[in-house]
Amino acid sequence: MFDYKTMFSKFTGSSQPAGVPAQRMMTFLEAVQTCLEKYFCFKGRASRSEYWWWFLAYGLPHILLFYCVHFAFSIPVESALFFFLYTGLYVVCGAGTIPFVAVSVRRLHDTGLSGWWLLFLYLPGILSYALLLPWLGLIGLGLNIYFQSRPSQNRANTYGDVPCTASSQPDASGQRMMSFTESVETCLKKCCSFKGRASRAEYWWWALAYKMTLSLFMYCSLYCEESSLYSKNTSMIIFLMCMAVACVGLLPDLAVSVRRLHDTGRSGWWLLACYVPFFLAGLLMSVVNDTWGVAVSSFMIVYFLTRPSEKRANKYGDVPCQEASTDPLKKLA
Repeated sequence: MFDYKTMFSKFTGSSQPAGVPAQRMMTFLEAVQTCLEKYFCFKGRASRSEYWWWFLAYGLPHILLFYCVHFAFSIPVESALFFFLYTGLYVVCGAGTIPFVAVSVRRLHDTGLSGWWLLFLYLPGILSYALLLPWLGLIGLGLNIYFQSRPSQNRANTYGDVPCTASSQPDASGQRMMSFTESVETCLKKCCSFKGRASRAEYWWWALAYKMTLSLFMYCSLYCEESSLYSKNTSMIIFLMCMAVACVGLLPDLAVSVRRLHDTGRSGWWLLACYVPFFLAGLLMSVVNDTWGVAVSSFMIVYFLTRPSEKRANKYGDVPCQEASTDPLKKLA
């Protein structure tokens, strides 16, 4: 019988094997500080949390500035504000490029691959820009997500020791990082569960899978609609598939968001507060620009859902993904 879980876990990783040093998830501030301290460091290894937190810190300001410059404002090119925003865009992009490439190389080292694989990962994107073929850009994006999301090698390799092991962090809470497969499976199983707690890894792996799938479907739908190579029926079919994915994933997304707030000691009703600016902007579209509501809501969601777990049991449940609760030897002790 075909076992899809076994096959999928080979690509995305599974729970930590027995006898292997437990890894902990690096915090957002730790990841940013580490990547800045290792600005020109292309040696050693970087965990998934280090890479993806830096990706968020580097990519989000870049995207927001690009959005403000090109879409949110109707600013003439010759104005001082346009020059200021465009300069800020180039500064953010330029200042973060070297540490981003460095942590990408270290992330490949962590999976046992040479840093030169990065050229292979960026080749489709370069060709997409040069040949004006957006499909190559999607291929490059998929390759980067796959290779940079692979689990760490469970032992020291030619590039260094296992990063972020709990044993090397005396103040670590004993949590392990949930894998991509575990996160998606857990969120689907708990699609109607608004009780309990969810770690950052559980929420953000799910957000990556859900939001990226929606974005790809939406991008393909818009591309087919504007391209003369495809009929409008093709665009409509892809759009309906996008809506189907959105509807299927909406309830698990809300549930894991509430559990993530519980993990930080907050009530799930805080999720409504995060979306208040978005709803107000929709109601006041004739008065204010609705893009500001989207931006404020996005910042609030990122802030509250990236807060660290409370290190002890709270009124919503025990600490999620504790090694003590998953290690059979510790249970017998």
